[in-house]
Amino acid sequence: MEGKRNSAFAKPSGKESFKNNNLIQQVVGSDPLVSVAPDIDWKIELKFTVVTPTLLEVAGNVKGKAFPAYESFIQDEAGMKVFLHTYSAPDRLQLGKELLNPSYDYRRSLSFRFELDAKGNFTGKMWLGGEEGAWNETTISAWNKLNFDKKPAPDLERGEGEGEN
Repeated sequence: MEGKRNSAFAKPSGKESFKNNNLIQQVVGSDPLVSVAPDIDWKIELKFTVVTPTLLEVAGNVKGKAFPAYESFIQDEAGMKVFLHTYSAPDRLQLGKELLNPSYDYRRSLSFRFELDAKGNFTGKMWLGGEEGAWNETTISAWNKLNFDKKPAPDLERGEGEGEN
């Protein structure tokens, strides 16, 4: 019988602002199991642009300390959620370097377009921004599945290492 693993949960805090169609969100929290580690810190900056009445563009960037696993999504008024970004934490052998590094060392640009219905909700069709302005069409369902299926870390299977309540 396996004993209870050492586990603890951070109590993150955050701040956000939304001004002139620009959203900035930051989540910060300490790692309760590694007291000498700097705070866990993720920040996302997004610009929302209505290209046409039926097309919303969301572009920006996400940056963080590359630990822990991270995800962000948006949701329309009808309740449909779309992953904007997911990040799998590094494997166990790389954690020491990440936990002791106080700087942002992970950065990614984001660029999406979403088809909207007459009420301004997602229809299910979306495009991913590519190189030199190219847009790759996909569906919200396919994009969400791709992100949901990511492992929380390269050396963990889905569900492994989750804390017990």
